[in-house]
Amino acid sequence: MGGATDSEPPAGMITQEYREHYQKQHDESPRKIARADYREISDVIEVPRSIDMTEIKETGQDVAAAIDQFYASNVRFLNPKTNYSPPIFDPFGKDYALNAQGIYYYNHYSPEQVTSGRKIWIPTLRGVDWEEPVEMHRRRRARVLAKHNIDNETRKKSEFAWEADAWSDVFGDMRDDPRLEIDKREYSAKLVKTDPDRFTLTRESTVIKRTPDATFGLATFSERESDLQVWADELRRDRLEKLLLHHKCGLLVDPKWGETDLVFPFAVYEAKGWSGDCREARRQACSAGATYLDMLDNLCRTPGPVDSTKPYQTTTSHCYQVFALTSFGAHWHLLVGYRRPRQAEEHAGTKGMSETIFQRIWSGRVVNEKTAWELLSLIDQIHLWAITEFGTFVLEHLRPWLDFCEENFLWGWYSVYGSSERRKRKRTYSESRDFLLPSWTDPLSDTLRQKVEARAKEALAKASLQRERGSELPW
Repeated sequence: MGGATDSEPPAGMITQEYREHYQKQHDESPRKIARADYREISDVIEVPRSIDMTEIKETGQDVAAAIDQFYASNVRFLNPKTNYSPPIFDPFGKDYALNAQGIYYYNHYSPEQVTSGRKIWIPTLRGVDWEEPVEMHRRRRARVLAKHNIDNETRKKSEFAWEADAWSDVFGDMRDDPRLEIDKREYSAKLVKTDPDRFTLTRESTVIKRTPDATFGLATFSERESDLQVWADELRRDRLEKLLLHHKCGLLVDPKWGETDLVFPFAVYEAKGWSGDCREARRQACSAGATYLDMLDNLCRTPGPVDSTKPYQTTTSHCYQVFALTSFGAHWHLLVGYRRPRQAEEHAGTKGMSETIFQRIWSGRVVNEKTAWELLSLIDQIHLWAITEFGTFVLEHLRPWLDFCEENFLWGWYSVYGSSERRKRKRTYSESRDFLLPSWTDPLSDTLRQKVEARAKEALAKASLQRERGSELPW
């Protein structure tokens, strides 16, 4: 397979022109070889064989090993300074695009990859004995999961069947937990575009919308639900909406911009049937996970406009993380994602790139009770972590934001538009020109911005009315 090209193609070439440029060089290479004693090989990359589960002949561990190799793509990280040849694009281009955005995948978990004083929690099977009586219930669930997987595989069912069984057999307990919210939830993200020819960053950005097969986050509540045992005042939707809408905050709490129903996601799931591509599931899950890490990073900063540079709230605020789960038929992968400074092989110092790392912490072909039990044990540990350590982490970092917002919600708008009561009331209830909105609304269409503006005015009017009724007016 080709590596780096012999010369840099002219800037601005489109994909077809670039391929033709490369082909011309390739056609002339025999003449170059004839004029030289040898030709230097710049790089060699092994392409893992694709996996077609309808034709594969291996069984058991051989299948699992083949899928794990194909899942990882066996690709080195993109070098943003190297001019790659077109033959590299087809098998590796999509992974290089993620690398260009600073998203890296490691096929094995290594504590050495967790640097800069970061603490990462991962579920483990150490010390868990599946022969213990307390595991009997989980083993019954495991038998059901394995049976469904074998049935789906034997009957060559569609991706929907695999996904539906995952929701019931694997995620059922989390779905029934009132503290958590799980949904096929759309997310939006602002990304720097990658060059379609060389998969390096461009100077242009775009807003993308994608919908993972499942997103896992914290549930929110209304004021009327305060009698619920799991109710949390910090997770009231009206309070979160103020954080979302005020121009001095603009904290996106829900991956679906403008919403407050599923907040601060901690895990994402992508499913592919046997006819799908397990690498695409990984790329989709890692892209979503990187967006959720962005949301947590904003939460952990000191309160203020999210597009401004701010320090972390505490010395451990940078220790946030997410999980990415994928299934390719009966074969599952469990990844942990986090942020840390990029190392030399990850092209540290290159501007415009993220610092997102995903490591595989478990994988297995879930077609027997033992492997199904392992998967469920790990998922149940993540469930417990989400409603304890993660939930506490979120609430501790959310409280300063809520206090900041309550202190500045009225004054933040009033201070911009002057101090006369008539002008304040006009701005609060009716005027639309120059009404300040948070930066996340900048890419929205005029119609959507008008809808957000109407919500902001409504929230401002409600807050103003509550202030008039409850205490002395601020002016």
